Amino acid sequence: MIMSHFEQLSDEVLVNICSYLKFVDILYAFDGLNERFRIITQLKSHIEIDLSGVSFKQYEFICDYFLFDKILSNKVYSLTLSNKYAPRQITLFNKQFVIYQIFPNLKCLKLIDFDESSTKILSTLRYFKHLSEFYLTINNDWTSTFDYYSRIFAQQHLLNKISFNIQNGIELTKTTHDIKPCYTIKKVKISLKTMSDLLKLFEITPNIYDLNVHIHSYDNNEWQQSLKRINIIQNLVYFNFKIYQYNGIKFEDFSNLLRKFTSLKILTIDIYTNDITYLNGCEWEYLGKLFMPKLKKFFFSIRLQILNTLIPDINSILSSFHSDYWHNLNINISHYYDIIDSMKLFILHTIPYKNQTFQISLTQSITNIYSTVKTLSLYVPSAGVQISSFYFTIKQFPNLCELEIINSTIRQKGVLTTNNNNNNNNNNENLYISLSNLRHLTITKNTNDIFALQLIEMTPNLSNLTIGYNELLSIIQQSMTNNIIVRDILERICYLEIVVECYSDNKSKSKIIKDLSSIFISVKYLKFEFTHASWNDYHLLLIEKYFTNLIHFQIYSATLLSNKNIWYNQQQETFPLLKKVYKFKKVRFLSPSTSPTRSTENIYTNLQQ
Repeated sequence: MIMSHFEQLSDEVLVNICSYLKFVDILYAFDGLNERFRIITQLKSHIEIDLSGVSFKQYEFICDYFLFDKILSNKVYSLTLSNKYAPRQITLFNKQFVIYQIFPNLKCLKLIDFDESSTKILSTLRYFKHLSEFYLTINNDWTSTFDYYSRIFAQQHLLNKISFNIQNGIELTKTTHDIKPCYTIKKVKISLKTMSDLLKLFEITPNIYDLNVHIHSYDNNEWQQSLKRINIIQNLVYFNFKIYQYNGIKFEDFSNLLRKFTSLKILTIDIYTNDITYLNGCEWEYLGKLFMPKLKKFFFSIRLQILNTLIPDINSILSSFHSDYWHNLNINISHYYDIIDSMKLFILHTIPYKNQTFQISLTQSITNIYSTVKTLSLYVPSAGVQISSFYFTIKQFPNLCELEIINSTIRQKGVLTTNNNNNNNNNNENLYISLSNLRHLTITKNTNDIFALQLIEMTPNLSNLTIGYNELLSIIQQSMTNNIIVRDILERICYLEIVVECYSDNKSKSKIIKDLSSIFISVKYLKFEFTHASWNDYHLLLIEKYFTNLIHFQIYSATLLSNKNIWYNQQQETFPLLKKVYKFKKVRFLSPSTSPTRSTENIYTNLQQ
């Protein structure tokens, strides 16, 4: 047998290569190759299983493997299940396995895009003997009372760290039964509905020492009465607070909350407000000296909405942060004005900037380097702006992974412009940069075609593209004619989301599908959103015909009674592992928004008890 060059690598090199790969991919690629690779894949003493984004074939393989390999199952310490690109995966996995039995040493459980069909898994948490970390993410519109989530706190197990990232926030105050304090939970990252829910959280987790909280709406007077009954939170050392509501919490009310945190050492806040008191360093200094004497680090980002013609006095604001108190905290301040969607803003934040998200318009120039920012929303103004402005701005975000270009104008086409003379064009070429870390790009409607094309050229490692179909048309035309670089980038994209806003008849929609499939040949995850176009099952057949590598497909259309959300079984055969439970031809799931009585109509072709 001829040995491949890959097999000639030493065991140490192969182990190092595997350390950069997901264990699911390692197992799927190397299992059964030979005894040497089998041993290498099982060298890890702690295994992390991440099933998010896997094909159904990979899913079936992994399930089959761990069902019969008990030694490997005992090494699994982390499990991630996700409905995002595999609808109802959480429910299916929970039906196939008793998770706490097959993975007896599991310490970390992550559930992504959780929905109402998956709630049964919450009742099993108390049976995990070693579970210390639990993560829950809900990105859809499904909302529920806290009764579902209360099971997590009520089990009284060994949970130490929890994370709830809920689209609309959890309402802890809406539970129908009392929850006993959970003394083991010490680290929490959570999205809450109101400030009242935050106070409820302190009652549930009295020993919390690290809290990262995002408040979605402000309840004016209700929580202030409850705050008076709250004792000092003695154990809280790290506090990260976010609220993006300009007419939200006032500084006086927020300071009353911070007075409860006498042991606080690191404070991070990200606030949208119309209360100028937040910009007064003297007020913060008074609060810190009297009520937070142990504070060592303070990071903030404050976006003040300017409601009238009165402009904040920059000199007095900056001078209020020049005392010895701020010098001892090693605080540096940056500020600028901005206009986003006709809203005048004054932004004040500490340097280095600590948040991973950032918003700015091209009307302003910034000079600081924002190395921590992973996600940037860039607002394009209604007046003409040189493309060079974009280059100067984007260079300040060297580690950017996700970029959203938002055109603030509704009807006006194309705001980014280039000069016609040759000298300026040469200068623009010299400004070219490579966004090598960028993976996800979103281009909204009315974005300049030339700019969009140049932007894609700067993203050699782009894998996820969200774009309007009208904006995509010119890009496709350019890539099919004389732009080989753009075509190569588009051919490597795996995640594609397209918004079609214009009306299209059946013929044009068929052409859309065919043209797209000839360019995006590597797409595995596809999402269509038709806002003013009809759609029927015939077009689903065209999707299956032309996009041959699909793992997951979603479609939203105003004419559909229920939106399509499909996890493909590409082989269309009966799998031996699941034959006692389900026989699959094609795994089709309706979206969670459909009624439970109809949700099983297209899921299974043969359901066996």
